[in-house]
Parts: sequence; structure tokens; C-alpha cells
Amino acid sequence: MHPPLPGARAPPARLLPLLPLETWVAFPLLMVACVYNTLQLVPIAYLPPTLARVVGYPSDVFRLAHLSTTTPTRELREALAPNGWLSGAAIVRLWRATYGEQAIENLLWRLSNVDGRKLYLVLGAETLMKCAFCTTDTEYKAYALYQVLPVYLAHAYILMLLTMPAYGTLTTLIHTLLQRPTASTDELRPVRTRAHLRVMALLALAVLMSLDIARMYLATDIPVQGVWQHWHANAHLLRHMLLSLLLTLVWLFTRAQLPAIKVLHALQAMSAISHAVETKQAPAPSGGAKDSLGAPRHASDAVPRAT
Repeated sequence: MHPPLPGARAPPARLLPLLPLETWVAFPLLMVACVYNTLQLVPIAYLPPTLARVVGYPSDVFRLAHLSTTTPTRELREALAPNGWLSGAAIVRLWRATYGEQAIENLLWRLSNVDGRKLYLVLGAETLMKCAFCTTDTEYKAYALYQVLPVYLAHAYILMLLTMPAYGTLTTLIHTLLQRPTASTDELRPVRTRAHLRVMALLALAVLMSLDIARMYLATDIPVQGVWQHWHANAHLLRHMLLSLLLTLVWLFTRAQLPAIKVLHALQAMSAISHAVETKQAPAPSGGAKDSLGAPRHASDAVPRAT
């Protein structure tokens, strides 16, 4: 395949054919991850109880009751009591059925002081009720980290599958098992940039995970007001929206053969231009330089030799 000429119009982007690895492994996992991230944006109150235990947007006690974060604990206890005015809410019924009455009492105990409320706003109610053995803020934060890390690791695994090179060992093995012909060199050339895409995707995922972990450990000391102080709810929404966006972008960039990522063609064109410039600037061959009229520059060159 010849490199494009300088100044020539780039060909339009086209979709690459699906590989067996992408058809049977990467694409189904991508769909599962997108559905999972989408369900995480749905409020728990609108999900069936079975799904609400695993996915769903976490409800906030203060938002649910339309109360400020400085509401006295006595009012919260009356609202969350078995006969309270919040006892009929779907999320409260789910908490009572899943974690029990003692877990709600532990939550109210954590909300009885300022530090406990700060921790609640950062980690959420589910973390404070699930961790029955946690007693200090550090243990609660470690438990929250334990819950979030598998999500990022699973997405890292999916990103690595999506950016698997077409000439990789796993891809070749699946080709062999399915008795598919191996892709030709021209088909492999555009997808060799997947290695660079993998680095960028995993780097973006690492940055997102680092910010999420920093939020868990540092947000309790950041003074914010209004809706921004509900760190756990905002971080939950932002986390799963960005994860879905990252997966979608990586999938699109691996599926579309964009002219901008034809690195080999660009390098070949640059090499051709560099070779042409070097050839033009090369010194003239030996044999005596001449002036513009074609005569020798040195007088001795014009004197004939004696025979």
C-alpha cells in the first residue's frame, strides 16, 4: 500500500470488520458494562428489590426527606422509625429488609455528630450500614475503597480486550480454534495503533480512579455547600457516566479506521520528503565546478596540458 501524497485528501473513515475475539468476547462484555453503568444511574426506588441490592443510584436521607444536612438527629430518627413518615419510602423499606433495624440504628448513631455526617456525605448510607465490623473512619473508607476497586478493575479488563491487537496471541488462538483465516498485512496495519489507544484508555481510567479514591479520603475536609456537599451521590453519577463514555469512545476508535491514526503512512510520507530534501541538498559530483556560463571556475582548468 503506497503512502498518500502530501496535500492529497485523506480517504473517509471506514469500519473495520469484527474479529472473533471482538464478536464473542469483547463486544458482549462491552454491552454488559454499558447496561450496568446505565442501571447505576437509575434511582434505587425505581428498580426491583433484587436489582436494587446490586445497582442503582444511591438515595440520600437528607434529599429524600427534603431536609438540610444540619437537621437534628431526633427528626431523622422519627422519620426513619418503623411508623415514621419515611418508613413507606422504597429505599427505607429496602434498607430495613436488607440490613435490618440495627443497621439503621447504626446509621443514625453515625449521623449524631458532625464528623459522622461528613463521613456519610462522602461515603453514603449503604457503606455505613453494610460494614458491620467498621468502627473508625479509616475502616469505613477502606471498606468503600474495597467496593469501588472491583468496578475499575473490571473496566480495565474490558478496555484491554477492546484494544487487543489483531495479531496478538489471544486473537490468533481464537482464529485458530474457529478456523478463521488470519488477517492480511494490510488489514493488520491500521489496528497496530491499538497499543497506543490502550495506554491512553488505561491512563484515563487510572486518573478517574485516583480522583475517586482521593475524594473518599480528602473530601471530608473540603467545605462545600448545597447539592455539592453530597459527595457520594455526585461521585456515583459522575463515575458511571465517565466509565460509559470511556468505553464508548474506545470502542468507536477501535472500530473506525480513521485517516488521522494511520501512523505508518504518515511516517512513510515524512521519510519520502526527508529523502527528497537530502538528495536536493547533496553536493555536486566531483569533476570541477562550473560557473553559470558553463566555464571552469579556476584558470588552471582552462589551460590545456602539454603533450
